[in-house]
Amino acid sequence: MRQNKEVVVFTLVVTFILFCYSFFAAFLHTDVLHLKNVSILADIFYDKDRPSPAKPVIPDTVMSATDRIADEPLPGMDTGKKIFSKYLEPKILTNFSADNTKPALPRIMARLHALKAGKKGKIRVAWFGDSLVEADILSMQFRKQMQQYFGAFGVGFIPATSITSKFRITATHNWKGDWVEENFKSKDNTAPLFFSGHTFFTGNGEVTIQDNTVRDTPAVQLLEKSLICGPSKTGTISLVVDGKQKQYRADKLVNRILLDNRNSRAITVGISDSKVPVYGISMEPESGVIVDNFSFRGISGVELGKFDSSFLSTLTAEDNYDLIVLEYGANILFRPNDIDYSWYGVSMNHVLRKIKKAMPNTEILVISTADRAFMYDGQWRTARGLYNLVKVQAEIAYNSGGAFYNMFLNMGGEGTICKWAMSNPPLAKEDRIHPNYKASIVMGDMFFQSFMDEYNKAEVKKK
Repeated sequence: MRQNKEVVVFTLVVTFILFCYSFFAAFLHTDVLHLKNVSILADIFYDKDRPSPAKPVIPDTVMSATDRIADEPLPGMDTGKKIFSKYLEPKILTNFSADNTKPALPRIMARLHALKAGKKGKIRVAWFGDSLVEADILSMQFRKQMQQYFGAFGVGFIPATSITSKFRITATHNWKGDWVEENFKSKDNTAPLFFSGHTFFTGNGEVTIQDNTVRDTPAVQLLEKSLICGPSKTGTISLVVDGKQKQYRADKLVNRILLDNRNSRAITVGISDSKVPVYGISMEPESGVIVDNFSFRGISGVELGKFDSSFLSTLTAEDNYDLIVLEYGANILFRPNDIDYSWYGVSMNHVLRKIKKAMPNTEILVISTADRAFMYDGQWRTARGLYNLVKVQAEIAYNSGGAFYNMFLNMGGEGTICKWAMSNPPLAKEDRIHPNYKASIVMGDMFFQSFMDEYNKAEVKKK
């Protein structure tokens, strides 16, 4: 108790001395001790002398694999000549290769061509993001376009519970019972987190999901509905599926339990083992493209470093993801005057090295931040550090041996989010951060076109 009082007294004395000195220095114009003025409201008031926005100058140089920022080449990394400044080119999806005839994502493009040619199989895409893609926004349009072109349907993964279930139009999602949740923001997690960033436990829970990816035509293709969960202590789990109790094997770190593969589009699952980690339900075709939305509100992507390496390896062995899409930015641009995001690049490089080591056959695509605005001098303008963040995100893609898509440029660049918020009808919310559903269709179509341009490169090469 005495030590606490001493700390308080010391703090008050020092504060009083500095307060008196500030007046002394101001009135007598002394410079005995130079103190820098600090404003606690610096993030609110506009500094007229600060340029906005901060645009990086990128030399158009050609670099070899040995010039990469990464310490060593990663598995699957293209070792050909690279042009880093290609991240500034609009309407393209690039892996920075100087050779424009090769696809930026060769592995998944080869698999997609085989699928189009009639070969059966599942091609999985994991779309990670923050609130800009929650409720399946943007990823839903890409999924729709991909499944229409390559055939099949299915919404993919749905977590056991979700704060955005009422806003999601690609699935009707309801649950009841008592659910305990662990996630990226929990202090102590008792089980590995799934790609969604969540783990759930329940002793009396029930989940009902209806797939809405095909709404106006009868479902003629079989739709597989699977529960994804962790291991049971006994190696088996008892579930009530559409009113019927059944026993299933659950002895792996990650279990994908097939519950139903009829052409119905809905399922209800009851779970009564409170010790089994429950992740969610996947609704997917027997063969085709599956796009899983793994949005998590309020994160930057650094949180993905919390994934358990053994869990990732097991997941890859069971159901390999062909492509991981990383789309972050809004929660990195949380202060209006920040312009240095090098810390983010360092952190994400470690995250991607961890993922690539556990999932060596998975390609990575980094999507840059979308435009977002702050109020500067009474006017909404693009965030000052946005150009620098886009550059850092391009470096992350470059270092990982992955591909990059400049969402900021493709949506229109500087000032776009402000125009969208003021347009009639509006394409963005009034916060000048979040595009709405109408904009997500536009942005999804743009991305799909760039993706298919790379697909067509693989087709030309094949011929």
